Amino acid sequence: KYAFLQMSDPGGVFECMMFADELARARPFLEPGVSLLMVVEADMRDDQMRIAVQSCSKLEDAIAGQARTCKVTMQNTQGLKDIKAILAAEGNGASNIVLIVPVKPGVQAEMVLPGRYRLSQSAISALHRVPGVQHVAEG
Repeated sequence: KYAFLQMSDPGGVFECMMFADELARARPFLEPGVSLLMVVEADMRDDQMRIAVQSCSKLEDAIAGQARTCKVTMQNTQGLKDIKAILAAEGNGASNIVLIVPVKPGVQAEMVLPGRYRLSQSAISALHRVPGVQHVAEG
């Protein structure tokens, strides 16, 4: 009906209880080293904290689902096809993408791409590595 899970964060190791339905849903990503976003109910009993997990998701997925704007500043347009491929692989999401590209010396154009995109941490890292990308800023 439930399981006790041993978790850790920068503050140390702690134990929490997860009921069967949430455990079944979360099992695919309950692995060492995976960062999680958990909604918990906590209470003190007999000078001991009891933590019951209400919901659990991968932190990367939770971040990717947040509405935000990602500005990609480019030195040249060489990597536009690579950027398109990265965004296509990520699929639809909540984030706006703004490309800042040089038009002529001293002049830049700022373009908001149509649609909204999912932006995982791996996609943001991939954007940083695209040839011609000077800077990637999230906000």
